[in-house]
Amino acid sequence: RILYHMSCLQEERTPQAQLGGLLGIPPFAVGRTQAQARRYPKERLKAAYDYLFDLEYRLKSGQAPQEGSAETALFMLDGILGGQSA
Repeated sequence: RILYHMSCLQEERTPQAQLGGLLGIPPFAVGRTQAQARRYPKERLKAAYDYLFDLEYRLKSGQAPQEGSAETALFMLDGILGGQSA
């Protein structure tokens, strides 16, 4: 979520001083988060965010089994993000 939102804020050219507050992260983490967000296309970050949001809903509503969900999510994210390490 944070990487996707960072990508959006960077695209909007949000001032660096405001990024930490908007994302809810400490100021010392802003630079590292920016670097991580730049490694992935915004569309892939959005797809990963949407997948995880949907998975969370399905887990909490009982539509998906909890067992094995974390492993499946990691494999899906690896596929969505193109096999790059996050």
